[in-house]
Parts: sequence; C-alpha cells; structure tokens
Amino acid sequence: APWAPLLAEKLGVPVDPIGMSGWTTRQILSNLDAVSNTDVCDQEHPGLRQLLRRTPSYTHVVLMAGTNDLGVVSGPDIASNLIMLHNVCHAAGVRTIALSIPHCKATTVGPSFVGERRREANEAIKQFAASKPDWCIHVEVDLLWERGSTDFEPDGLHLSEAGYARFASMLSDSPLSGFIHGSVGEGDTTTVAEGPFGPVAMQRLRVSDELVQYLLLDDMQSCTELAMGRRGFDACVDYPDIEGHTYWEGYFHSESQTGSVTSVHPRKGCNFEKPAAPWRLRAFLGAVRAVNSGWLERLGAAGSLPDEFASLLTHGRAFSDLAVQVHHGAAITPSDARFHMDGINSCLHLALSLRGQRSLLCKLSDTPGEGASDRTFDFSSGDVYISCPWAFPHGVAYPQCDWESRVVAVQCRLLFTRQEEEQLESRPDLARCLLPAITEAIASGTLRMPSLAEVEAEAARRSLGQASPWNGIGMGISQAVRRGVQLLTRTLETIRPPPVMDASALAEMAPRGMGTVTGVSVTRH
Repeated sequence: APWAPLLAEKLGVPVDPIGMSGWTTRQILSNLDAVSNTDVCDQEHPGLRQLLRRTPSYTHVVLMAGTNDLGVVSGPDIASNLIMLHNVCHAAGVRTIALSIPHCKATTVGPSFVGERRREANEAIKQFAASKPDWCIHVEVDLLWERGSTDFEPDGLHLSEAGYARFASMLSDSPLSGFIHGSVGEGDTTTVAEGPFGPVAMQRLRVSDELVQYLLLDDMQSCTELAMGRRGFDACVDYPDIEGHTYWEGYFHSESQTGSVTSVHPRKGCNFEKPAAPWRLRAFLGAVRAVNSGWLERLGAAGSLPDEFASLLTHGRAFSDLAVQVHHGAAITPSDARFHMDGINSCLHLALSLRGQRSLLCKLSDTPGEGASDRTFDFSSGDVYISCPWAFPHGVAYPQCDWESRVVAVQCRLLFTRQEEEQLESRPDLARCLLPAITEAIASGTLRMPSLAEVEAEAARRSLGQASPWNGIGMGISQAVRRGVQLLTRTLETIRPPPVMDASALAEMAPRGMGTVTGVSVTRH
C-alpha cells in the first residue's frame, strides 16, 4: 500500500507496509493461517490470522478490500467476506477500520453491475461497522476517477503519486485518526506511571447506562440494608476512627457454574466455598472475558509470564474473583484513606462502579527514581478501570451519602485457591516476571467493555449450558512473544483489471482469485 508510509507520517506513528498482490477476499479467507503466502509479484507474507498470532501486539487493522471481486462476486458476497475478515481481527482482540471499496474507472464508466456491487458491499460494511462501534468504524474516502484526473494513473485503476498523497491526507483527516489514537469512546483513556516495582498502567473505560441499569436489577443491588447479611455480605470495619461510616462487602465468583467454588477468602487468606454472583453480574464478567479473548490470549503468550499465571488465564480465572463493596454514611476523605497494596490476586484487576461516586488515590511518579506523588482518579456509576493495584500504593475516598445514594463497586480479581496462590508467590522474581507483561498489555489500551446485547447473549449461552470463549475452557495460547504496541493495517487494491472473459470462464476463475494487491502495514505506538 504506497499510501501507508504517508499515512504513518501524518498520524505520527511508524508503519511497516506489507503487500499481497493478486488476491481476492475469498483467497485471503482461505489462507488465514498460512505461515507463508506468495503473491503474483513473488512477495511472501503470512496469512492474516497467522500474522496476528505471530505479532500479537497489533491494535488495529485498516482493511480496504473488494475491488477485484467486483467483476466476479455479488455485492452481498463481497460484504460477507469482508465481515469475516473483520471478525477474524476482532476475535484476536484487534479493532478494525473498514475503508470503503474505492472508486476506479471500472466503477465509473464500466458495466453498471460493477458500480451496483460496489454500492451494495459498501453499504453493508457501513452497517456492520455501525453495529460494532467499540470495535469498528467505517471510513468513506471519495477519491473519484474522472477523465484527465491527475490522481490516477492512465489505467484508471492505480492512484498516481499525487493521488496516494491525497488519499493519505483524506484518511488522516477522517475519524480513523481518533479511533487509532484511542479518543473514540467517552472515558476511554490509558495512563502509564512509575510504581515501586516498575511501570504500571491503568485503562479507564465506561459501560453504557443501559447496561448499568441491567446489572442493578439483580436482587443484591435492590434489597434493603437489613437483608444484606442474608445476601452474603459481611459488615466490615476498615475505618474504626470514622464514626457513622458503614461498609458491607460480599465475596462471589463469576464462573459459569451456579454452585460455589473453592478459592481464597480475600480477607482471611484461607480457602472457603465462594458462592456464585447473581447471574447478570456473572454474565457481564463472562462477556468481558469473551470480547477480550484476544487480549487475554496475547497476555498469556507473553514470554516472561510465570507458567502458574498463564495457567490461571487459560482456565478462565481472570476477573472471576469478585468483591462487591457497599459504602454509605460518613465520608472517608482523602486524608482518612488507608494506603495499601493489594494481594497478588489484584495483579490483574477490574473495578466496576455501579452506584455513587468514589475517588481512587494512587501514589505514583512520572519517572523512575522520582518521588511518588498523589494522583486522584474519580469514578461514578458506569466507570470501569483495569490496572494492577498489587504493584502500587492506593487508597479510596468516599463522599457522605445515605443508603439510597450509597456507593457500590465491584472489584474483579484473579480467582485461585490458597495452594495456587502459594505456587505463584513462591517465585522469587515474581514482580520482575509478571508486572512488565501486565503493564504492557493494559497500556495497549485495547481492552473494551461489552455492550448490553453481548451481555444478554452471554446470559443466554449460560442458560443453555454452552461454553463461552475464555470462560474456563482450553484456549490454545500461542507462544508468540509480545514486544511493543502495534497497529496492523491491511488493505487491498487492484493491481490490474481482470481479463475480459465469458461468464463460464469467470465462474471457473473465481475461486482462485484474480488481480488484487493486499497491502499490510503495521504501526507501533
């Protein structure tokens, strides 16, 4: 893709261009897992899924494909192939940018069916992107072919040097830039700072208001305070000097099973039978693991990770140990907050705010060797953060509130037994092996929260006893080593129009694909 280096320069990120000449969308799908594919220009590159496995730190794929399919494949079939390519990327935890099938001479002055197929495919892809706003955006680049246009070569197919420059400029000015740099989605930001043992990261996200209301339908969220004990909550006293502050905490799991599981009690440090969380909350955490299965796989494949940690990820234990915390009454001010560092089960930690407001106070620094300073992150209903509070001092402040305006937060940690915890903590180099990989994974900023529809679908699967990705089943973690955060851009442009032939010849040639270039470019943040 000759425009890829130009786009990289405009976006301020490096790009590694790769090309596959002579391929249709169907041919790409048929060779997703190939270790090496040879194009018509004798260039060799791996299949798309193989490439994502091989370099699992990719964050985005820019996909422009379908021009060469127009002569032999219907518009709906082209769109179906493109959607499957996007889904391959999403399954790997990689977001995508769907570029429209571009104009060329054939779509302007060629047979009418060519332009109609282009229109149908582009409209279907646009609708697909709109249905997955957290994972995909659609970008229409209207660089029109006209007789005498300096943007195209004389063949009316390839862009000229000036055309590629204009194309890259149009892309950089489109929503693509914001999507790549992480500005899409209110409240979705990533912070990296220095903790006592090295860099730590926090990604902040939001769930929709509709999803919050869905989760609040669970009985434990709507019961009276008198019923909290019967709902599995204990009255805790973490602030004995603050009169009038009430703190309830309940311990649950988010595994698929409805019965209890043996795991560590987060306060007592011994094994106990942890009951299942309410089904909506379990479905939410199951959907979190499912929509981030690629992210979890890439983390599990990090070369430095202890085997004990990777095994826990493999068995769906991420975000499965839940502590539901309820606060009301007298305020806990920042000066009252008790700074601490969590146990090893918070090395991979997701916190969901369901009611009220609270402030997370962290002691972090900007550079190694610099003294730590206080940083405050405010959270309200619907806010989520993912971090590693095992590796930096922190405390929490709460405003004064009554029961009706109580603060409710769910702390989602790594689920393990006391024996598994001991095995993990027996590593003398645990922080050195574990923290860099977790920090790099979170710093990629590629985690996302599920939609209400995805949570409801997860709940339906569980009601039917069906397994979900990354919820306690084998996941085939690859052995790729993650290094750097990268953006993968995959594009297709036509290298030459297909030869003129009759319908039977076209049908014979269609499965093999004809005359397309696939350009792949990789960007590292």
